[in-house]
Amino acid sequence: MKELVLQVSKEDEGERIDLYLASRSALSRSRIQELIGSGAATVNGAAVKPSYRVRAGDRVEVAAVAGPEREPVSLVAEPLQVEVVYRDEDLIVVNKPAGMVMYPAAGHARGTLMNAIAWLAGPLDAPGAPLRPGVVHRIDRDTSGLVVVALSDRAYYGLVGQFKERTVERSYTAIVHGLLREDEGVVELKIGRSPLNRKKMST
Repeated sequence: MKELVLQVSKEDEGERIDLYLASRSALSRSRIQELIGSGAATVNGAAVKPSYRVRAGDRVEVAAVAGPEREPVSLVAEPLQVEVVYRDEDLIVVNKPAGMVMYPAAGHARGTLMNAIAWLAGPLDAPGAPLRPGVVHRIDRDTSGLVVVALSDRAYYGLVGQFKERTVERSYTAIVHGLLREDEGVVELKIGRSPLNRKKMST
């Protein structure tokens, strides 16, 4: 592969370095982790761990090294079943079903929310990464809910600013198992990996 040099934007801040590179290169995530471990992939000239979360302005470099590459992933419009809640010339709001990945990457090049939006909204010209133009926030694969995607420059930068300043109000509905003693209340506990299932979060 050729040498890869990237600068992290504000909307990508907080993403793991291995995931960040996997969505922007023809390398698999496992291969990227190998490169990070060997020092061939650096941030601001220094070695980091695969779990490092990138910051806006970081300079990410991957040295030109030989190794197995995967087929490039592209954003292809697909007529998928996704409910459109609102749409105008600047943005579109859709109801992402549970089980649907947000955007294409290694292992799921098709059937993602962005494949559906590319079909619904036509050519996507808003700023952002090539596989997720206009994306200003995301929700997990197994979570359903509303996702707003910018269709214009002014909507993109306006929404990025609102999410950064935390002026966007978000609410979540959860299914609770068991018997609760109170009808309402506030839970103030840290959230971490479940000791019983590492793929789930728990308190």
